[in-house]
Amino acid sequence: MLAALPREVRDRLAKLPITFEPKPGAAMVANGIDIDRTLGLLTAVPSEDAPEASEHQPKLILYLENISEYVRSDGPEFRTQVRRTLLEEVHHYLGRDEDD
Repeated sequence: MLAALPREVRDRLAKLPITFEPKPGAAMVANGIDIDRTLGLLTAVPSEDAPEASEHQPKLILYLENISEYVRSDGPEFRTQVRRTLLEEVHHYLGRDEDD
């Protein structure tokens, strides 16, 4: 999926951690993230190399259970939505908003 992106985009994504979780955890929910409706999230986590709060590293999370419930399928629609959500979060990582 990421291999189809332009090389300069892939290079920028090389150090971006991408993780998969069923649903947002308690800490995310406490910060206002909807436990049932959030499909993906670009967030900042403390860097191991830079423990200062001002030096956080981005992290991309896809919530697979939420995606499955959203499309009500684990077949082709699920894979399409995973791809769509991943690309949307990458779009945010590149500094673009919903209107771009």
